[in-house]
Amino acid sequence: MKIKQFAFFLAVSVLFSLTASSEELSYQESASGNYIYLNPFSHKPATPSEHWAYASALREQGKLRAARKQFDVLLKRWPESPEAAAAKQAVGDIYFEQGKDKEAFEAYEELIQSYYTGLKKYDSVLENQYAIAQREMTRKRMKVLFGGYTAPERAIPYLESILRNAPQWERAPEMQFEIGEAYRRNGEYEMAVASYTTVEYRYPDSPFAEQAAFQKIQSLKHLVAHTPYSVDLREDAQLAVDVFSANYPDSGHASEVASFAADLVDRAAQKDFEIGEFYERVPDPIKKESARIYYEKVIKEHADSKYAEAAIERLRVLFPADEKRMAEITTVVAAAAGVERIDPGPLPDRLVEDAEAIEVTADRMEYQGNVLVGEGHVAIQQEGASLQADHVSVNPDTGDITAMGNILMIRDGNRWEGQELIYNFKTKQGDFGESAMYFEPVYITAEKTERTATNEFLMTNARMTTCSGDQPLIYAKAREIRILDENKASGRLLKAKDVTFYVGKVPVFYTPVWQRHLGYRIFTYSVGYGGRVGLFIMGRAELHPTEWLVSNTHLDLYSARGIGIGQDFNWTTPNGKGHFQSYYINDSDPFDDDNTAAEQALIDSQRYRLRVDHREQINDETYFQTEFNYLSDPAVLEDFFNEEFSRNANPENYAVVQHATDDYAASLRVDRRLNDFYTSLNRSPELSFDWYRAALDKGAFFQSDNSLGFYEMLNGTTNSVSDYSSGRFDSYNQLFFPIRVKEFFNVIPRAAYRGTWYSDTPSGSPEYRNIFEVGTLASFKAHKVLTEKSGFYGDGLRHIIEPYADYLYRDSSIATNLLHQFDEIDALDNRNEIRFGLRNFIQTKRGAKRIVNFLDADVYTSYRLDYSEDGNPFGPLGADLQMSLSDRFRIQSDLEYDMYAGKFNDYNARLSYTSADQSQYAVSYRYLDGSRSLISTSAELFPNDDWSYNFLVRYDSTWQEWRERRVMVNHRFDCVGMGVGVKFDEDDELSLWFQLWLTAFGKPDNMGRIR
Repeated sequence: MKIKQFAFFLAVSVLFSLTASSEELSYQESASGNYIYLNPFSHKPATPSEHWAYASALREQGKLRAARKQFDVLLKRWPESPEAAAAKQAVGDIYFEQGKDKEAFEAYEELIQSYYTGLKKYDSVLENQYAIAQREMTRKRMKVLFGGYTAPERAIPYLESILRNAPQWERAPEMQFEIGEAYRRNGEYEMAVASYTTVEYRYPDSPFAEQAAFQKIQSLKHLVAHTPYSVDLREDAQLAVDVFSANYPDSGHASEVASFAADLVDRAAQKDFEIGEFYERVPDPIKKESARIYYEKVIKEHADSKYAEAAIERLRVLFPADEKRMAEITTVVAAAAGVERIDPGPLPDRLVEDAEAIEVTADRMEYQGNVLVGEGHVAIQQEGASLQADHVSVNPDTGDITAMGNILMIRDGNRWEGQELIYNFKTKQGDFGESAMYFEPVYITAEKTERTATNEFLMTNARMTTCSGDQPLIYAKAREIRILDENKASGRLLKAKDVTFYVGKVPVFYTPVWQRHLGYRIFTYSVGYGGRVGLFIMGRAELHPTEWLVSNTHLDLYSARGIGIGQDFNWTTPNGKGHFQSYYINDSDPFDDDNTAAEQALIDSQRYRLRVDHREQINDETYFQTEFNYLSDPAVLEDFFNEEFSRNANPENYAVVQHATDDYAASLRVDRRLNDFYTSLNRSPELSFDWYRAALDKGAFFQSDNSLGFYEMLNGTTNSVSDYSSGRFDSYNQLFFPIRVKEFFNVIPRAAYRGTWYSDTPSGSPEYRNIFEVGTLASFKAHKVLTEKSGFYGDGLRHIIEPYADYLYRDSSIATNLLHQFDEIDALDNRNEIRFGLRNFIQTKRGAKRIVNFLDADVYTSYRLDYSEDGNPFGPLGADLQMSLSDRFRIQSDLEYDMYAGKFNDYNARLSYTSADQSQYAVSYRYLDGSRSLISTSAELFPNDDWSYNFLVRYDSTWQEWRERRVMVNHRFDCVGMGVGVKFDEDDELSLWFQLWLTAFGKPDNMGRIR
C-alpha cells in the first residue's frame, strides 16, 4: 500500500477521534480588538480617529465597498473606541445605500445591542430599519411567474425587532399595526388579532387604535366564518364588537360592526339550534328533554333571531300537548320582535261535513280573480288542520294558501307559529321558508326542508356546493335531495334527483339520479400536452359502491396515441387492504425513436397492464401478502405510468405468508415470472425458518437461518444466456461468545457452519457445499462532554468514539463458478480479512430532552490477509455520514474510495431542509464511476399557502445532459384548486398539464401519469 494512501486514511481517523482525546476549553471573550493584515502593503492607520478619517474619505469618494470594509476593520481593531459606534452605523448605512437590506438590518441590530450608549442618531437608525421592513413587506418575489407575489409576513421579524428595541418610539403604533396587517394578508388571522389588540390597548390614543380595533373585528369575522362552531371565537368577537361600539360610537365603520354583531347573534342561535337537532337525531330513545333545553335556550336568549321560530316549531313537534308552555314561549318571541301578540281565540264552529273542504272566515274578505283574500282575524279550517293569521290569500282551484302575520297553524296535533307560510290544503304540504344547512364538507340551501325521520332530511329545489358564500364558483342544483345520516366514517349519504352541475352560471353536466357519500370526491381532470402523447385529457370518476370498496374509472384521451381506459378497485377488509388496477390503450404510435429492433419486436399497438396486490394481517404474528403484475410489453409502464416505472422498473410477482414471534420467524414464498421479457428468479416455492439470536448456557448465543426451495433463473427474451434451475437447501448456524473486558472493551468471538445442498450444478450433478467460519469482533466506546451550552444544534454536545475491528475467516469447499448463481448465498467465497473502522457520534438534546445524533460518521476499510502478489491487501475506503444540524436540516452521505486508483467508485450525498412553513428544499448528488454524475435540486414552496410551487432539476455531468426539469404551480381558491405544470425530460420532450380539483376533498393523487 502506498504511504500517501495510508496516511490519508490515518489522517481521517485522527480527525474524527481528535475531540475524544482533547481537553475541554472554557469559553472566553476578549474585550480588546485584534486584526491581522494579510497584505503587508495595506494602509494601517495608527489611531481610531485616523482610521475613521480614512474610511470616511473612501466613502465620500463613492468607494462604498472599500469604505465598509475599513469601517469593519476599525471595529475589529478598536471595538471600544469612541469611533466604534459611528463605524458600526456607517456599515449599516452603506449596506442600506447599496440596497442590501438584510445585511443593513443586521448591522443596525448589532449597533443597538453593542453600542447603544454611543449611538447618536437613534431615530435615523430606526427610520432606516422601518424602511427596510416596508420594502420587505411590498417586495415582489418570483416575478417571472404570474407577475410575482408579495410575502408581507417576511417583514414581521423586522418590525418586531424594532419594537423590542424602541417600544416607545413615535412610530411604534404604526409598526404594531403593520405587523397585524402582515399577518392578516398572510391569512394568519389569530396572530393578526393579537397584534391589533396590542395597538388597541397599548396605544389607545394613537391614530391607529380605531383602525386596529376595526381590523381586529374583520379578522375575527373571518375566523368565525371559517370556524363556525367555536364558542370561544364568537365570544371574543362579541367582546371586540362591544368594546368598539363603546369606544368609537361615531366611527365610519359603526354600521358594519353592528351588522357583524347581528350576525354573531344569529350564529349563536344557530349553534344552539343545531345542538338541539343533534339530540333529536340520537336514537333509542330520542333525547327529547336535551333537545328541549337547547331549543328553549334559542328562544329565550335569541328571541329576535330567525332560529327562534324554527325552535318553536321543533318544540311543537316534540311536545304537541304542552300548549301552556308553548304559549309562554310564543309570547317571548313576539315581544322580542316588537309585536304585540294577538291571541287567536277560539275557532268558529265548522259548518260543512266534507272532510276535504275548507272554511274561511275573516274580518274582511274579497275575491281578486279566482283568489280569495282575507284580512284581520283570518281563520281557515279543514278536517284535521286549522290556520289563523292576519292576512291570508287562498286559491281554491290549486289549493295554495299564503299567510302572513301572527300565524298559528295546527295540523294533526302539531303546532307551528311564524310570520310567513305557504301551504297547500290539497297536498297538505307546507313551505316554512328557505333553509341552509352544512353537512361537511358540503353547503346545501333549499327552498323547502322537511325532516322525514330522526336521521333523514328531504330538501326540495336545492343547491349544493363546497364553496362558501352566496355566489359559489362550482355547484350543483337538484330537484330533490335526501340526506341520510348513517353514522359512518364516509360521511352522510346523499341521494339526489335531476342534478345539474354548474361552473359559474354555465351548466356542464346532468344526471337524472346521483348518489354518494359526502366524504368522497367524484371527478378529477387533468389536461395538457406531452411530447410523446400529444394533447391529452385525463379523467377519473370515483365511486363507492360499498363501505369497503372504492371504484376508480379512468378515461384518457391522447391526440398522438389514442384512447386509454382503466378500471381500478381498492378494497379493505377488517385486517387488510388490496388493490386491482387495469389499463388498456390501442396505441397508434407505440415506438420511441430510441427503441432497438429487439425492443420493437416486443411491442405492438395493443398495450395493457394488470396489477393486483393485497396484504392481510391474519393475527399479530402472521400476515399474508401478494402482488402480481401482467404487462403487454416492457415499455408500457414507462410510457403511461412514468412515476411508477421510476420507482420499480421490474415489478415483482409473488405471494408470501410469514409468521414471526419473539424467538423465530417462518415463511413460505412463491415467485413466478408472468412477463417473459424480464429476467426473473422463480421460487417454487421457498420455505424459510430463522431462529433469532438466543442465549444458551454459560453466556453463549445461538442463531440459525435456514431455507429450502426450488429456484429457476429465467432470462429475458432479449438475453441470450441460458436458463438454469436447481433445488437448494441451506442452513447457516452461528455461535457467539461475547466477552466484556474491564467494563468497556467488548470482544465477541464466533464460529459458524453453513451447509448447502444443490440438486443440480453447471456440471449436471448434485453437490453439497461445506462452509466453515470463525471470527472475532472487538470494539470499545469512549466519550466526553464537549460543551453544556445551548446552540442551534440543541442543548449541549457529547462526543462518542467507537473503534472496531472484525476478523473473518471463511473456507468454502466449492468455488462459486461451480454453482448456479441465484442470490447472495451462492456467491459466498473464501475470506481471510479484517474489517476495521472508526465510528463517531456527536449527540445533543432537543425538545423534551430527547437525545439525537448531531453527527453519526463511520469510516472503514478491510485488509485481506490472503491477498495475492498482484492484488491489493486493502479494500476500498468506505464512509457513511448522517448529520442532523437541526430537526429541519439534515445531511446524508456515503462513499467508496479506491485508495490505489485514487478515485471514487461511488459517492452519494443529500442535503434537505424543511422550513417553518413546511417548505422543503433538497440538493442531492449521485456519482457512479464511469456511468453517472447526477446532481438534483428540488424545492416545494409554501405547501399550506394559497399559492404553492414545486421545482425539480436533474443534470448528469458525465453525459452532459439534463435528465429532468420540472416546474409546478398550484393555487387554491375558496373551494377549487388549480395546478399548472411544465416538464422537459432527458430527451428534451416537453410536457404541459393543467389540473382542477375541489379543495374540500384535498389534492388528488397524481393524475398526469406521463409526467
